[in-house]
Amino acid sequence: MIARMMAGAVKFLLAFMAPATFLLGVWLGGAWTFLTVAYSYVAMPLLEPLVGYERGEAAGPAGPRRSALGRAILWSWLPMKAGLLIYALGLIASGVLSALEIIGLTLSFGLISGGLSIVFAHELMHSPGRAERAMAEALMSSCTYTHFCIEHVAGHHRRVATREDPASARYGESLYAFVPRSVGGGLKSAWRIEKRRLEKKGLGLWNYQNRMLRYAAEVIALYGLVIGFFGWAGGLFMLIQSYFAVSLLETINYLEHYGLERQRLEDGRYERIGPQHSWDSGSRVTNWHTLNLGRHADHHGIASRPFEHLRLHPEAPQLPAGYSAMLLMAMVPPPWFHYMNPEVETWRKQEKSA
Repeated sequence: MIARMMAGAVKFLLAFMAPATFLLGVWLGGAWTFLTVAYSYVAMPLLEPLVGYERGEAAGPAGPRRSALGRAILWSWLPMKAGLLIYALGLIASGVLSALEIIGLTLSFGLISGGLSIVFAHELMHSPGRAERAMAEALMSSCTYTHFCIEHVAGHHRRVATREDPASARYGESLYAFVPRSVGGGLKSAWRIEKRRLEKKGLGLWNYQNRMLRYAAEVIALYGLVIGFFGWAGGLFMLIQSYFAVSLLETINYLEHYGLERQRLEDGRYERIGPQHSWDSGSRVTNWHTLNLGRHADHHGIASRPFEHLRLHPEAPQLPAGYSAMLLMAMVPPPWFHYMNPEVETWRKQEKSA
């Protein structure tokens, strides 16, 4: 019944629950500033079994275009995030918040940035339209992680589930070993990709067409504006919320491909990317809140497919729970390895037998 009620793109309006809980928590004050954190890591995992899980379905061709409501949801996020950011910075600079409220506000805002702003940016950066790619760039700049626009599209999507991809977690690798490798490797990869692109045009690195230089200038300008209007406290807030946002992004990366590997062929190339190289999640709660991010195999199959038309792939390995619960498990390596390593080994045996 719930699934029928949430037909079409309407269900993805739940992505705005995080900003709503953020504003409510700030209005109530005190420990309520942690409301967004509690909603994401307590309420959502509890709701998952009640709302239920979906089964895989055939992925099919590229499918229909983005719906009008889907486009409105995407386009509304940037102005909403900008408004929230200015509001949060004003509160931080005002000096009216207690230490507890500052911590709660910063954690909650970092969760909105990493769990949603980057999710929206991820959808926008795959768009063929310049306006939407510019929105993705602006959102990633607000998380101090703009190079992700290059590395994710031109790097991760080509090298996923290989040793060459810094954003694919290896079997037996802990989250705390993966994150610094992914962050550092992703930054280096983005520079290499941009260098090759410029070389094909006969241009050097120190050129105005270098996107990495442009991204750096945008971030410096953004921090300069924040510090100019809201002081050093505002700049520190930007830095800390970016840290939490990037940490959350990389933890999601850790979930999505942990232990899955593409095999090398006799000619030295890797096998073609397939649904078996990404972990899917059928959690309705996860997918309704994150623009179908849990339908990850289909996204790697057709990266340009609009989020509302992504499907669960029947041939992809399935996470046992939604992202909120799996994120918490990944933060504690022993239970993560205890549960996920046998899942990976079982999946590998199935692949070999197939």
